[in-house]
Parts: sequence; structure tokens; C-alpha cells
Amino acid sequence: MTERVTLITGASAGIGTELARVFASNGHRVALVARRADRLKTLSGEITDAGGAAPIVISCDLEQSDAGDKIAGALAAEGVEVEFVRQQCRLRLVR
Repeated sequence: MTERVTLITGASAGIGTELARVFASNGHRVALVARRADRLKTLSGEITDAGGAAPIVISCDLEQSDAGDKIAGALAAEGVEVEFVRQQCRLRLVR
């Protein structure tokens, strides 16, 4: 059976960080997505130190056209499927 994860965008700060902590503390393995890799690594260590499953860290900018492919590739490399998505980042629409 394929492992399922909760995908959280905007996980490097604010509500996204707090949601990652809450989901992880409730037994979810989380996939953390944001531009700031250093903050994602710090959060990942915090979750693991608290006894949570090792998060999948995906550093990317969701405004880039290849972001979806990058996320899909990282999840496929881990052999996981997304069960829940919590989008916490702000996206700008560009004309």
C-alpha cells in the first residue's frame, strides 16, 4: 500500500508552519513546500525531533511554471501519494 502524506504549501512561515506542526503531531507525514529551504529544514528537524515521521522537504517557488512538476517528482521519488492538501501560500495572478 502506498504511503499517504499531507502536502502543505507556504510551510516556511506563519500559519503554514503551525499547520505542519499540528498535522505532524496528529500522526500525519507531511510534505513541506515553500521557497525558503533553510526554514523548511529547520521545521523538518523540529518535527522529527518531536517524534514525527520525517517530512518531505520540497523547496520551490509556486509562481514558477515548473513548480507542479517539481512537487510531483519529489513525491514520486519518495513513493508517496497526497491524501490532504493545505495551501497556505499566497499566489499572485500575473497578466
